[in-house]
Amino acid sequence: MFTIARNDFIALFRTPFGWSLLASSQILLGLSYFLLLSNYFNKIKYQVTTHGVSYEIAALLVAVLIYISLFLVPLLALRLLAFERNNHSINLLFTAPISSWRIVLGKFSAMLIFIFCIICLLSLMIIVLSWSSSLEWAKVTLTLAAGFLLLASYCAIAFYISSIIKQPLIAGFASSLCLLFFLLIDFLANTRIDWLDSIINYLSLIRHFENLIHGLASSSDILFFIIVIALFLKLSQMRINRIRFEDV
Repeated sequence: MFTIARNDFIALFRTPFGWSLLASSQILLGLSYFLLLSNYFNKIKYQVTTHGVSYEIAALLVAVLIYISLFLVPLLALRLLAFERNNHSINLLFTAPISSWRIVLGKFSAMLIFIFCIICLLSLMIIVLSWSSSLEWAKVTLTLAAGFLLLASYCAIAFYISSIIKQPLIAGFASSLCLLFFLLIDFLANTRIDWLDSIINYLSLIRHFENLIHGLASSSDILFFIIVIALFLKLSQMRINRIRFEDV
């Protein structure tokens, strides 16, 4: 598992693909960082009430990363699975005496390492703020952890989509739509049927993320992300177990 994770992570940077994803995410985050700073200082200048730098910049910057990842994570997933299935380079791995779980966890871990690198770079932007303002480090840490959990859920969902769709472009497009659906599903909670609206709201990834970044840390929100990750990894394992015999 660790060998697969290491090899896949290193392979991302052996071509311009991994560097392009990393660079584009940092450019977009850097621009967002500048705009959020400008907006925050304008609020101070005109004496507009703010929620503090920990929310106005740190939390919103993580939120920007979440929306950027609607496209970044599917590209990462299709590179690690759908693209390899399409050109049959993954067949060597399928024929090796390795369990389907190790294949899934190895590739999923490579995705998490990539996401963790992006969050670490984002954290450096936030740390710079501490030089000139007072940060609520507990809230910032919770925000980063919540962002990581949500993005890990993204990775699990996108990986499963890439396992059921062999064509890379179609897999990437379908993954983005699926992630957007799970992110914004709470907008559908207008049925006026209380129990149905409650279920729809509970399935919204952004709703659980918002609970965490607003300091409403609950074990149910953390458990929700863990269940989503475990569910889609299990579905991926079942699918990989099937296609390793179909593609070989």
